[in-house]
Amino acid sequence: MEAGRRGDITCPNRFERKKTVVPWHALLPLFLAGLVFPGCGRHGSPAKEEAMLHETAAGPFRPYDSTRVIVDSIRMDLNRDGKSEFVVTSYDATMPWDPLLPARFDRLEIFTLDPRRGGFRSAFVDPVENGASVSVEDVTKNGMLEIVVRTDAGGNDPIASTGLAVYGCRSDGSFTVLFVSTEGAPEIKDIDGDARPEILVTGQYWGVTPHADVLVFTAEIHRFDGEKFVEDNRAYAAYFDAEISRARAEYERLKSAKVQRDAEASERLYRAFASLALWVVAKGDLYGLRTLWNNERQMLAARLSQDQFDDLDGLVQDVLGMQQQVRVGPPRRRAFG
Repeated sequence: MEAGRRGDITCPNRFERKKTVVPWHALLPLFLAGLVFPGCGRHGSPAKEEAMLHETAAGPFRPYDSTRVIVDSIRMDLNRDGKSEFVVTSYDATMPWDPLLPARFDRLEIFTLDPRRGGFRSAFVDPVENGASVSVEDVTKNGMLEIVVRTDAGGNDPIASTGLAVYGCRSDGSFTVLFVSTEGAPEIKDIDGDARPEILVTGQYWGVTPHADVLVFTAEIHRFDGEKFVEDNRAYAAYFDAEISRARAEYERLKSAKVQRDAEASERLYRAFASLALWVVAKGDLYGLRTLWNNERQMLAARLSQDQFDDLDGLVQDVLGMQQQVRVGPPRRRAFG
């Protein structure tokens, strides 16, 4: 993986982390200052434009005025045309920032060299919701470099709050959005061994389980089609079949165990069937879901609480009532509805 060179634009708000032990009471004034003056606690004092310079052949590069503060910059030849681009993330110093949240920037912009003017010009700009980090890597494995932005809205549910955006080049060398999701903790991962990574988006099903026991599954798999990442769960049947097999084995184990009329046993059986059903739906196998429910509903009605059975019945009927491939979206109170 080829890494970009950072720091071509001086960023006074970035600093080297040194291994120094600092007493907690010495940091208290800084923490309080961040609460009283939003924007300072996260990034430091707004930087002046004059401090954000990069010397080019045409002179200093000043991308923004004093109200926009650069958080990070990467200089790299993204589209392999022999000329470097600048990837710049920044935030608006006039907007309030919560120092307790992980978000660091609200804009990504790409600057390219303009030989006619002898300087840099903006070639692409995109607002970023809760931008946390930026990197450059070959995600598509097509020889071009993509920009990977990870977002984080904070909170105690990383699946619901973390997202991903991938930017890349079109065939004509211009830049575009290849993928974006503000939730679902997207993961770049090669799941079929073809050396071309997919993007997996995680879903949650709350049902009637406690918050700590929420059911987690792969809701979406996106593949690169040569132009952008597209959702295509049906193309990854082998991946889903492996998860279905695992979930089915656990469900059959609990189903065949000695019947116990207690809440804990009922909860385990409920969760096992719900997990199995969710993987079947994520695969897009509605016929399989209908068959599974018809075979198991009588036994489940006898062994689950009324609330648990009604929840599973509602889940299945919601899905089967849709006459198209079901989209199991990222985290929500009900996975379908």
